[in-house]
Amino acid sequence: MNPSWGKGNEWKKYADQVLGKDFFEDFKEFGLANQGPLVNIYENKEEIYCLINLPGVKNIEDVNLYVHYRTLKVTGNIDFSIKKFTCVTEEIVSGPIEREIPLPYSVEDRPLDAGYYRGLLYVRLQRLKQEKENQKVKIYDYFE
Repeated sequence: MNPSWGKGNEWKKYADQVLGKDFFEDFKEFGLANQGPLVNIYENKEEIYCLINLPGVKNIEDVNLYVHYRTLKVTGNIDFSIKKFTCVTEEIVSGPIEREIPLPYSVEDRPLDAGYYRGLLYVRLQRLKQEKENQKVKIYDYFE
């Protein structure tokens, strides 16, 4: 990646303060918006396996994970503060993170497993069980 992108990210932080965080939403394809942590998603017929890149997490308790049907949301904070130094180039995003990850199919609202190891958050999700076909509901006539 070009080292000048670090200066662009620094500029964007200041612009977010002035213009608001939503201003750059339409510019994602140009690489100007922070899309949150990088993600790999794997699937089979019954499960989804997600790897979420979270380098610099000092306390996993500071990371929040939410599951809702076809969406996985991760929020938290990545901190690379290096004391007694000034950042010259910043390509690894630090600070508050948030990302909503669309999933290939609906999942149960509780992960089968979630763990953090060597900078990666591992999440296993169970496919939502197929609901039974529409069943006819008996309607009672209370006036009989």
